Amino acid sequence: MHFQKWFLFLVCIISSLFVRSQELPSLDSVVSYSSNLGRVYYTPAVLVDNISFSAIKFRNGQPGIWLRLMVEKVVTEKGRRNIDVNPDSISLKLNNEVIAFGKSYRDSIYFSNKGDLLVNTFYLLNPTEIEFLKEKNVTDIIVTVNNKPVVLHISKRSQKMIKEMANNSY
Repeated sequence: MHFQKWFLFLVCIISSLFVRSQELPSLDSVVSYSSNLGRVYYTPAVLVDNISFSAIKFRNGQPGIWLRLMVEKVVTEKGRRNIDVNPDSISLKLNNEVIAFGKSYRDSIYFSNKGDLLVNTFYLLNPTEIEFLKEKNVTDIIVTVNNKPVVLHISKRSQKMIKEMANNSY
């Protein structure tokens, strides 16, 4: 019985990778990192423990961004982990404007050994989004955790770092 569950799990993972690769045939899964890994400092430090980012370029030259979120362990009264993060709902707020990345090119979501949820997402950036990142300060990151939006206010230091990353990498 245990073997059957693992087998079905692996079949689901492999089939989802195949379907995802069929959606965007022009892009290669190989990326190069255009900037160093940056850590975003923010408030309040509730639910999301860590946010990292990097500018990326796909092999075909298409620019993108890689975001990594570490969401803290949530245990319900039954003792189960009850965390749901939708990587397609992550958006950036730039002053009064919002960049909603929409569907990620590729994402992986898994639990760490400590029980935290790790969310890695790769997004394609269009020229408009790149110009927003170059010209304006990213003030907030909005993440949907357990079907509720969590607004993380980015520190001035991290705002400057994101803007420098965009100006130097794209």
